[in-house]
Amino acid sequence: MIFIFSTGWVADNFSYTPILITAGLLPIVGTVVLFALSGKIQKVSYKNNLA
Repeated sequence: MIFIFSTGWVADNFSYTPILITAGLLPIVGTVVLFALSGKIQKVSYKNNLA
């Protein structure tokens, strides 16, 4: 509910531009954070994992 009220407050006091810019940047920021936190990705070697 905080996001709903904050979106309404920003739209009332400023315009929809900051909301739309934030909504457009969130996927980019999320992708950067995902890659930054995931670490090094390596291929799985099936030779050593056979039982």
